[in-house]
Amino acid sequence: MNGSDLTGVDWDNDGVEDTIPKRWNRPILRNIYYRIYIKRTNCMIGATGPVGSGKSLLSIVIGIEFCPSFDIEKDVVYSIKDLIDRTFASVKYQNEPLSTEFFKDIDDPEMWLKKNVDNITFNIGKVIIVDEAGEAAGVRDFFSVSNKILLKTIQMWRFLRLVTIFVVPVDMRLADTTLSKFLDMEIVMHRVDRKNKESVCRTYLYRGWNKRKNQPYRQLTIGCREGGAHHIPFLPVDVVKQYETIAQTKKLLAMINHAKTFTEAEEKVDRRRSTINIEDIAKKIEETESTFRKTRAGKDAWNVPLIQTILKVPPSQIRQACALIDYKRLTGTSVRFE
Repeated sequence: MNGSDLTGVDWDNDGVEDTIPKRWNRPILRNIYYRIYIKRTNCMIGATGPVGSGKSLLSIVIGIEFCPSFDIEKDVVYSIKDLIDRTFASVKYQNEPLSTEFFKDIDDPEMWLKKNVDNITFNIGKVIIVDEAGEAAGVRDFFSVSNKILLKTIQMWRFLRLVTIFVVPVDMRLADTTLSKFLDMEIVMHRVDRKNKESVCRTYLYRGWNKRKNQPYRQLTIGCREGGAHHIPFLPVDVVKQYETIAQTKKLLAMINHAKTFTEAEEKVDRRRSTINIEDIAKKIEETESTFRKTRAGKDAWNVPLIQTILKVPPSQIRQACALIDYKRLTGTSVRFE
């Protein structure tokens, strides 16, 4: 690629190109290099495209070519917890990677850091891939506890100068908008060219956020060939088989964890329902009935919002209790609502 590209650097005349190792002199890697080693910040990338278009394998190509220490088994993660663990692993204490477990027994982390700051080093340019990020940081559950921690962690990634790739099926709308706002680049997969053994994609740099449309301003980068497309060679067969074996195991584990979470949530709901006694709620309402009555269209009615405020009971249970009271008075019988 000749001349200046969207990084704003004149690679031919500024002498910067001479400082880039040959393994990084690919257009996609050049933009990553610019953020990590020239701007001295982190680089967050979204990899999107149809299912089976090669997003994960292309991300691994980037990991292998950009980071010599990239490990498919450890640096491809499927949950926010694992992502945070690998983030810690990019920091070394006495040449040993840190972990979240390391700080459990340290009462005062601030004091510990002051004493050991000279023994801490950073793995600049480390690549971490979040596979199936639409599931790990999806739209519906982004504000779970783990994802809130992720959001806070992302805001401090700049000094670590990490390369983080979020693999999302179809497009970034399957991931949370909050995550999209932190991205620096998006790689859009178009097709797999099996004849030439290449993945064909386009890359876009994010240039701010369009608040009216709630989407990023994207700018197409210069590609290797006409039309802005990048043609990336396939991974060796043995590397692909290694990834597929690891991915199958980790994805199955993720499915098991989701099933356990669903079962526990269902059991929790059942336990809560079993402890609810509508008759007890009805008795409390009857004790101060005059307070809970209001006139609506010339008729007496139950003031459900007021009952909810005072008794701290869900509206559905209040309506059942009020219906029970009214039914008893009309029929003189006793009814239990399950």
